[in-house]
Amino acid sequence: MKTWYQMTAEEALRGMESSHGGLSSGQAEVRCCQFGENVLQEHAGKKIWQVFLEQFQDLLVLILIAAAAISVLSGSGESAAVIFAVITMNAVLGTIQHEKARKSLESLKKLSAPVAQVLRDEKKKKKPGDSGSEGSAGRYCAAGCGESGGGRWPSAGMLQSAGE
Repeated sequence: MKTWYQMTAEEALRGMESSHGGLSSGQAEVRCCQFGENVLQEHAGKKIWQVFLEQFQDLLVLILIAAAAISVLSGSGESAAVIFAVITMNAVLGTIQHEKARKSLESLKKLSAPVAQVLRDEKKKKKPGDSGSEGSAGRYCAAGCGESGGGRWPSAGMLQSAGE
């Protein structure tokens, strides 16, 4: 059996039970329920305590911990306390920076949510990029348009690169 990219447009459309006019709204809804949304699965982020503990895995921090241990063994408790305070502050600041960066990335992801252009009931519609359905057929594209990951272009004859 051929894989999807090896099939002609007609074979792929038949195999996906679709048409050049795209899916009907009903078909798209059924497929969305059957196959789920067209999104990449994201793994759960690290817990804050894991991020905090990872701050102690840096080579320089490990050297400072060793220096603090040597200070304790040599009777210089004040030096060891200062070193441990600096290491702890570094870990706290590193954790705060990590969380701020994570929140910034989430905000950017929401701002740059892709929009796919699809055919539904033989009419052009714009949908969030993650709402495409398996079997969607891309039929038109303007500058800057996007296609959802489950879509297929039956014909690329009219496509041009951005420089042309």
